[in-house]
Amino acid sequence: MEPWQAEGSDPRVGDSLVFDALRERFVTSNGNGWRHELKIKQDQRVAMTAAYEELSATLTAELSDGSKTIVAQHHADGTGTIVKLYIADTGEGGLLDSQAKNGVFDVYVRMARSDGSGEAKYALGTIRSGDSFRFSMINDYGTVTMSAFGQRFELEVEDSSKSFLKFGNYLQAQDAETGEDVDDSGDWASFYSDAGITTSVLTFSDVTHIRQVS
Repeated sequence: MEPWQAEGSDPRVGDSLVFDALRERFVTSNGNGWRHELKIKQDQRVAMTAAYEELSATLTAELSDGSKTIVAQHHADGTGTIVKLYIADTGEGGLLDSQAKNGVFDVYVRMARSDGSGEAKYALGTIRSGDSFRFSMINDYGTVTMSAFGQRFELEVEDSSKSFLKFGNYLQAQDAETGEDVDDSGDWASFYSDAGITTSVLTFSDVTHIRQVS
């Protein structure tokens, strides 16, 4: 699993990686929901402008209606996130479906602009629970390209000196209709139960990871 560090149990199942946030219930101080993840080890993190990194995989998502999860992300040295790939059955606007709890999941990406002017959001496609799609996330020394569903988006991103790639299942404790976060991790179990979120399994197969640091 080098250079990866697992949060939760080892996700390897045969030739695939299986991330189950509801089973693992891993909590971090700055997270907004249970997670199960792999992330680049701390001693190997560098600025995105100092590395070429590619992650591509076929992703199968088994998710309860109303779920929202982050699939892969480049994280800044502190608490900020630079690039985030989402799967969400929520009422967030500006996407292809944008309807909460109807079983149609928007797949989209958010990228932090290099000039500090906020995030760019790009819709990639839609799926239903059980569907699969292939995605590719490439950082080419600070230029990020996100590809899926025949769509391709590129952006120069805001960077930090110790950025790092992480991926898995970051199940958000967030109301699907209002977008309101549940901040207290002690309330997450009851939130998921009340929302009917009983399944959250992401399977990554045919995974390719390339990393070159200058």
